[in-house]
Amino acid sequence: MPATIDPGRKFRLDPDGFGLATDRGTAWHLAFRVLSERPDMRARLSTASGLDPATLDAIAAQSSAMRDWLAAQGYTRLHHELPLQITALDGSQINGVIDCLAEGPEGYAIIDHKSGPCPDPDTRFATYLPQLRAYAAAVEQCMPGKPVRLLGINWMNEGRLSSQRVSEPEGVT
Repeated sequence: MPATIDPGRKFRLDPDGFGLATDRGTAWHLAFRVLSERPDMRARLSTASGLDPATLDAIAAQSSAMRDWLAAQGYTRLHHELPLQITALDGSQINGVIDCLAEGPEGYAIIDHKSGPCPDPDTRFATYLPQLRAYAAAVEQCMPGKPVRLLGINWMNEGRLSSQRVSEPEGVT
């Protein structure tokens, strides 16, 4: 069963007027990345994303809480919107973008952002495990030397983070 982290503060996002979920997701992802990497660009973010100041405040609080939580787990370096490309055994190319790859001395954590409502994060988390495991395999192929140790979903609309530690293969100490 995954752990659902509530960093002690609720940062639930209210409906924001986007007609399409993909448009909302794109805007929220952009805001999360910019507020995590370049908070000094906040003044331009409302125009670039179409998000109102209250929504940007909530996303900024989520970004800060997630960064603090990841740092407490030992993941202090964050890579946002990281594109990966791997070659499958049959020669086909597989492309993906990891919303947040957190790096620490002992390994990586993969966090995927979901912007839709999620009243039951634990149940929904299980439906995204195949996607997260595919990302983990791609990271381990592209960046050998450190294992993926944690998989997570940031439920942006709910202000919650569900995570699960990755088990080490048998025989690994």
